[in-house]
Amino acid sequence: MKRFHIKLLFFIFLLVTFFNCTEEYELKTKNFESLIVVEATLTNELQTQEVKLSKTFRLESGEPIIVSNAEVYIQTDTNEQYHFEHTEEGNYTSINPFQAQSGKSYTLYINLPDGSKYVSTSEVLPPVTSIESLNTVLETVNGEQMVVVFANSGDNLDGATFFKYEYEETYKIETPYYSPLDLVMINVVYGENVFLEAELDFYYELELVPKPENVRICYTTKTSTDIIQTSLNDSQNNSVVNFPVRSIRSNDPIIRERYSILVKQYVQSLEAYNFYRVLKELGTIENLFTDNQPGYIQGNMSAEHNTEENVIGFFQVSSISSKRIFFNHGDFGLPLPPYFYQCEILENVDYNDFTWEDGDRDDYTLIYNSLYTGSYKYFEGFHPVYTLVSAKCGDCSLFSSTLIPEFWED
Repeated sequence: MKRFHIKLLFFIFLLVTFFNCTEEYELKTKNFESLIVVEATLTNELQTQEVKLSKTFRLESGEPIIVSNAEVYIQTDTNEQYHFEHTEEGNYTSINPFQAQSGKSYTLYINLPDGSKYVSTSEVLPPVTSIESLNTVLETVNGEQMVVVFANSGDNLDGATFFKYEYEETYKIETPYYSPLDLVMINVVYGENVFLEAELDFYYELELVPKPENVRICYTTKTSTDIIQTSLNDSQNNSVVNFPVRSIRSNDPIIRERYSILVKQYVQSLEAYNFYRVLKELGTIENLFTDNQPGYIQGNMSAEHNTEENVIGFFQVSSISSKRIFFNHGDFGLPLPPYFYQCEILENVDYNDFTWEDGDRDDYTLIYNSLYTGSYKYFEGFHPVYTLVSAKCGDCSLFSSTLIPEFWED
């Protein structure tokens, strides 16, 4: 389940009501309220399903209010019930894996410890439609060269009209200045004039040791945060054709080595499509800093015993399909993109140089500070002269993971 992270805590609330994908929605101003926020997508994948609960919070507080100890379950029109348990930070996961099925309707029920009860409208599974292919094209977008990832569906849509996309991107990282050895300080002593010849207040020795793990190759995975949608009502085609899901600058470091993207396609109902469409329109940077800040968007959740209480969020039942591709910058004839960080190299750093009086830097103190703070790593050289490099240019585990994803292909 992709969480759309509704951050809606403002002093002014706007009530948004919409009827179809082309009709204008009416805005009504309301004062700030503490409202429950529901984020839930039930899919046709056999998996542990998720529901996220929180409360609205004022903008200046900066932290969401988590809802715990709630009773959460989904019930079908044939009285099957699927119960959820609170795992962490407002996340509720189904006790057993299950999937949405065609021909059934599903309703989400939420009961809070204070007696408040909430219920969704009854939702059915939209048509199941697969992503037929992903393709990549090098294009110029707003004057900038971009690698654009397009999604395509087949022609057999079975009435599917509204689509929402998410992606999970994984990229390989290779440190440009790697050594299998670490330079470490040993026999460190502090005190007045411990090194009498140089009148230093500290003393240390250096030793080259093997790194405990290979930190030359890493992998980073990130998920999309934008709301990405399309509708066949906006298209001249009867299928999704070359819909842009992800655009990457041609000099972006994430395609420096090897890149993979998993695109997920959700088929939405008209109501779910409208909810996310309005959420995206009101969530732009331009709107966030206007006097009419968005606060309340009408979804399909309501309070059972209080018709006047507003509930934020949407319980979505959606069919899902996914497809993954890999590519390299060289596939497009692009030059090698820069590394993620500027790499500073300290050459000819001399352990025996412990003074500024000779007209150059105090390397003895420089080595100590570099290794003590972890700002530099060993790259090459032998005692007493070494070459050091910015830490993240010699150890990618400082900002990524050395774990190779199961799906990865080189």
